[in-house]
Amino acid sequence: MSKFSVRILEPSVQSTWDNFIDQADGGTIFHKYAWLKAAEKQSNTKCFPLVCEKDGEGIVSVFPVFLKNKGFLRVLLSPPNGCAIPEMGPVFGLNTNKQNKIESDQYNALLGYKTYIKQTFNPHFEYYLTNLYDVRPYTWLGYSTKPLYTYKLNLLEDTDKIYTSFDPSIRNRIKKTEKRGNISIRKGKPEQLDVLLSSVQNRYSVKGREFKVGDMYLKNLYQSFNNRSMSLNSLYFGTSAVSHYITLRDKDHVRFWLGGVKDTKVPDGINEYIHWHNIQDAKKQGCQYYERIGANTKSLCENKSKYGLSPHVLFKIQYASFLGKVFFSFFNLLRKNKGL
Repeated sequence: MSKFSVRILEPSVQSTWDNFIDQADGGTIFHKYAWLKAAEKQSNTKCFPLVCEKDGEGIVSVFPVFLKNKGFLRVLLSPPNGCAIPEMGPVFGLNTNKQNKIESDQYNALLGYKTYIKQTFNPHFEYYLTNLYDVRPYTWLGYSTKPLYTYKLNLLEDTDKIYTSFDPSIRNRIKKTEKRGNISIRKGKPEQLDVLLSSVQNRYSVKGREFKVGDMYLKNLYQSFNNRSMSLNSLYFGTSAVSHYITLRDKDHVRFWLGGVKDTKVPDGINEYIHWHNIQDAKKQGCQYYERIGANTKSLCENKSKYGLSPHVLFKIQYASFLGKVFFSFFNLLRKNKGL
């Protein structure tokens, strides 16, 4: 039987990590080494880039985990909180197309991670968001699993067919915006990152929520990924920029990641116009999917589903020790009693 071993990747060979992410189907921009380091600073955690090697094959999986100490509790996260990262978890690059070997290798790799994590970090609580479609190995290893969803639009369809899949109300708003004229979408300027962040923070504040993404985190990411995988865009009415947003190019699809908060004085239809522009642009780039992150809140889904998007599944993976279960049960009860 092949031996699987887990270790922490040395910072001096971070290119090995990024090359693996680029080649593996489940690797995302959020897994890239520069993003992990930016998230580490933003979340005040310690990132450990774990790799799993199989005898005779080298690295077959990588798994970025973030250690957070909360008092006497040790929490292991992937992704860390407050970083606007919708998915992370382990990534696999298995050298086989045989289902029995895929299942065996994934199980043994995840078993290797679990053993290493227990021996090295001994966390009281583990929380992962993964794009792995088959999470049975996690359930076999004693983790709890829960499906979460995001929205994606298949761009391989004909452009006219994509447009007609929109709800009539969306198409009407796009047409009205186009008829107004004097509208354009241009590449954003670095100084507009502050405007974008402020607009999102204000939107959250109105809803009584806090948006924890910091300006240095955003600027570090922009510096690392601008002109490669991250695009800052601004929508102009004449000479005035009225909305700013960021899209992420990730292999075969484009994600609408952050922003898109319009000036209250601007007529409705701007966001619809932005998404239609992005969809056409992503299609021209040869991408397969356009993603609107998040499909778990009913009120938000009622609007997003009008764009012909389809739900795609992610999974929340959790594991808690006895002490972790006691603490989080008490914490949730306290929140409930205080109406939080």
